[in-house]
Amino acid sequence: MLESPTDLIPRCRRLLTVMRALGWEGHECLATIRVVDSDADAWPIGVAPQRLDAAYHRRVLDEQASYCQDAWPGVQVACRAVLALLSRPNMA
Repeated sequence: MLESPTDLIPRCRRLLTVMRALGWEGHECLATIRVVDSDADAWPIGVAPQRLDAAYHRRVLDEQASYCQDAWPGVQVACRAVLALLSRPNMA
């Protein structure tokens, strides 16, 4: 997740799924990741492009790309905090 903002939304969602499975979904270091996940609800993520109007689909892709670019620095910080948390011997 720290390499680029490409596919940032689905990667944030996968990270939340993993952290939920570990029982850590409520940890404060995930706040930015949760915001990305929540903000993404405004877009038709997972909907086949052929089911959308072509102009709308292009606009949504542009909006998502811009959003991910803007959100990426904060996600990088959050991911470093998650890595530090998961690196602790007892994950306290």
